[in-house]
Amino acid sequence: MEWQILEKLTLLLPNADALLISDYGLGVVTEGIREGAMALAHKHQLPVAVDSRYNVLSYRGASVVTPNLEEVAGALGREPKTEEELICAGGELLAALACQAVIITRGEDGMTLILEDGRSWHLPAQKPTQVYDVTGAGDTVIGVLALSLAAGSSFLEGAVLANMAAGLVVRKLGTATITPSELEEALLEQVPQEELKFASN
Repeated sequence: MEWQILEKLTLLLPNADALLISDYGLGVVTEGIREGAMALAHKHQLPVAVDSRYNVLSYRGASVVTPNLEEVAGALGREPKTEEELICAGGELLAALACQAVIITRGEDGMTLILEDGRSWHLPAQKPTQVYDVTGAGDTVIGVLALSLAAGSSFLEGAVLANMAAGLVVRKLGTATITPSELEEALLEQVPQEELKFASN
């Protein structure tokens, strides 16, 4: 199966705009696939967005990774307790992975974006409603983020869109998706600049 996946990627990536790797730790993304896929993406100068449940530190060279708090704790051996510790943890991941950005998803607290140049932002979650089902929220984040990067967005722009999309998905029960029109409507209801809290000095 490994050679079949790499063969397919070899055919597809020359015409792609980004590579998304979602690794649930179930054995599909082997070391060979991981290294081969990322090498192909780098060859074609594609952004690589990674969501890895158990093995985020193996994705050195990715453009951006999107661990949740539990995954950060697993990777670094400690759970960040404060905003300062969270920013430091993101910086450690940036250094270890030689990547450009880390987005730490935080459930009801939204997400935090840390860039390789030291800047960081906290993006608050959407206003809660009576429905709050986090099923698929992480998949929504990495999916919308990858699409945004493929379209030429910055990491901040992609993070804002991904955060809004996740906020819409958790309002639906079960595994759900959102439509472009739903995301557009959410964008029109808010002024992104007012939703961002600049977290760095």
